[in-house]
Amino acid sequence: LYSEVPFDESGQLAAQRAALAKGMLPEGEKLTGLLSPGARKRLARTAASLGLSMEMLERLRPWFAEVTLTAAIYEKAGGEGADGVERQLSASAPASARRKAFETPEQQIGFFADAPLEDQVKSLEQTLKEAAGAEKDYDKLVSAWMAADTRKLDREAVQPLRRTSPGLYATLVTERNARWTQDIIQRLHGSGETVIVVGVGHLVGKDSVPNR
Repeated sequence: LYSEVPFDESGQLAAQRAALAKGMLPEGEKLTGLLSPGARKRLARTAASLGLSMEMLERLRPWFAEVTLTAAIYEKAGGEGADGVERQLSASAPASARRKAFETPEQQIGFFADAPLEDQVKSLEQTLKEAAGAEKDYDKLVSAWMAADTRKLDREAVQPLRRTSPGLYATLVTERNARWTQDIIQRLHGSGETVIVVGVGHLVGKDSVPNR
């Protein structure tokens, strides 16, 4: 059973440690100091609507703030982390099934944290622009996923990042898909049965793993 990162308890703890180590701004800097005036107002409104502390958000680097906001939006819309496909399948797979991961938690956090600051800010500001309608957008994504509507998933989940932050898109999608494909090709030369579970953003569009 392959996943993006390990989904056991140690993997979760490693991800949390890496996020805290790479997700905080230097002492004396504030997140709002990196944002445009409009984005600062949207951040304050979004934080209030989600019950998040502005004092806490001010300490976060743009990538970590965006991850935090997105998780809160999905939770408000009814998305629960424990219901994720990876966790469900990992928990229900036979104990004898070998677990493999394409990346370590530290590597995955690094893809966000090491992206150019300009790309991080652009992506966060785009998320803030979409925050007001994010719950409806989430419902659309779930419906598209349930219907296996790959074109709609590409349009709604992947193309916005490709347009607003092409550099971040290359780091988070294109380059990772290319690396995973090499691992999958190697596995195809082996024997046995393998199930691969990754985020749907890697499975749709012209740069997707299936296309490769």
